[in-house]
Parts: sequence; C-alpha cells; structure tokens
Amino acid sequence: MDGIRTSWAAVAAALPPGDRLTIGVIARNGLPFLADCLAALPPPGGLGDRLDLVLVDSASDDGTTAAMAGFAAGRADTRVFRIDGSANAAATRNVILENARPGYLMLLDGDMVVEAAFLATGIARIAAGEADAVVGALREQRFDADNRPDGPEIWRHPPAGPTPVRVTGGAILLGPAALATGLRYDEQQRICEDWDFALRLTRNKRILRIPERMALHLTHYYFSPQRHMSFYRDLKPRLFGRLVRKHIGRPANLAAVFERERGVALGGALQAALLAGLAAGSPVLAGGAIALLAADALRAKRRGKDAEWFGNRIAAPWMVAYGLVHPGHVPLSYDVRRIA
Repeated sequence: MDGIRTSWAAVAAALPPGDRLTIGVIARNGLPFLADCLAALPPPGGLGDRLDLVLVDSASDDGTTAAMAGFAAGRADTRVFRIDGSANAAATRNVILENARPGYLMLLDGDMVVEAAFLATGIARIAAGEADAVVGALREQRFDADNRPDGPEIWRHPPAGPTPVRVTGGAILLGPAALATGLRYDEQQRICEDWDFALRLTRNKRILRIPERMALHLTHYYFSPQRHMSFYRDLKPRLFGRLVRKHIGRPANLAAVFERERGVALGGALQAALLAGLAAGSPVLAGGAIALLAADALRAKRRGKDAEWFGNRIAAPWMVAYGLVHPGHVPLSYDVRRIA
C-alpha cells in the first residue's frame, strides 16, 4: 500500500502548479477486466484535489454501468456517463474529451491497468516541453473464452524511445496544449480511430513514445476462436482502407500507418506480385511470390498463428482495397446521459 501511495504522490508532484489530471476510461461490456482497470486508478485523495475521473459506458448489458456507478459512489472526483444507441469507441472517447477539464488527460480503455510511474514520467516530460502528448510500452495478458489466462504476459508494444511517433493506440496522455486544440475522434472511423486521431494531432503537436510501461492490457486475443470470425463478418480491415484514403495526401502519415500494419502490407505486396506475374505470363515473378507466401505461411504455422496469417496476409489486403474505393458510412444515433 505504501508503494501505491508513493506512486500517486509522484504523479501529484509531477503536475505543474494549478494543473489537473483527468483519467478517462471507456468500456463496452467491459467485465470482468474493468474491475482491475478501476482498481488501479488513484484512490480518493491520491492526487489531493487535482484529480478528475471520467468513466463512460457505451450501451453495455453486462453490468459495466453498475460497476462504474459503484466505483463512483462516494467519490466527488468521479463522473460516470452512459451512451445508449448506436455508437462506437470514437464517440465514447469524445464524451471524455468533451467533459475533461483543462490540464492533462490520460485516455484508457476499460481493459487496461494503468501504471502511475508512467503518468509521473509522462507529465514531467510534457511539462518540460519535450512533447505535447506521451505514450509508452504496453504489456498484454490474453485470456481464453472462460476468462482464464492464456499464456504468459507478453509485450504488445515493447519499451522503446524516447522517440517521436505519429501513430498510437487508444491509451495516450494528452498535455494541456494537445487538449486545448479541441481535436475530436472521427466517429466515422469505427476502427483505427486512435491512429487517425494521432495522425491529425501530429500535424502541429508532438507525440513522444517513452520506454516506461504505460499499462497492462487484459484482452481476448483478436484471432482467438471466440473472436476471429468477427474479423471477416464485420470487414474490419475495410476501415483501415478508409484511414489510408483519408491520409493519402500525406506520405509521412501513410508510412507510419503501414509500418504498424507491416503484415497486411506484405500480404498485399506479395498478392499483387502474384497477380502481376500471372497477367504478364511471368512464371518467375508468379512463382517467386507463391514461394514467399508459402514460406511465410509455414513460419506462421510453426508459431501456431495460422488463423492470424490468413486473416492478415490473404484476406485483409482485399478488405483494405475495398475500403479505399468504398469507405462507406457508419450510421450513428445515440444519447449521452450522466448517471453519477
């Protein structure tokens, strides 16, 4: 307990005089991982009177709203909002942005266990003028369908930096200048909305990646048996294509995006080479592409990632191409109300 108090005391000490820290948490059917997320947040008085917590539930039906309201009970520093209707992560994060007070804002997903040491270091770097926003390393613990740990913790994003970045995930610490821009998430960008937000933020602000561990991510793996069919059913990479289309006039942004999706880019390049070889009647080009795809597939099979390989290398490039030419429109209709 002393270590926890000391950590949050370090965050309070890093905050410049007069500034506040808001921590915003979003969730949709976030149980059971939301419990660990909320338990890791600062205790009452952990930052004196300079802390605000904003919790937003997006139309959950599993008890997430009750869990958030229960956490907020008796806490003057916590507000809880609920979205009802058709919404997405971008809309939910925008509720936090619209209700955050001036100062520093840490955006979290409800399956992330935040690290106080990251917040202390990140705030100090922003206050020193090194950046306008900060992200860090991310550990991940995957769970099976029964919510039992599925293997050991791994690095989702290993320690690196400090280095400037253009693309980030959903967890990000925004400093006062970044928050004051009034930037919002694109609610039509149902997937990769966090990448798009970061790309637009870096047009005139700086995001710094630091080696400190930001959080532990508790998750069901994207290509786990209970989730992987939604990848195809929802045409998830189509929204990646929409993102590429949106930033196609900015080569540096595209380079950052494809660096994060190297597997999809490689699959698309090899399939394009195969089709070009067939069209040109070149057995060398076509055969080389097939050989490289086969070698890559064998490597994935040996690592037990067959489903992930097919999704990313074969199916995703076609869905990305579809999103490029037909980005589509996401119909949204929702209401926001404060419940605590």
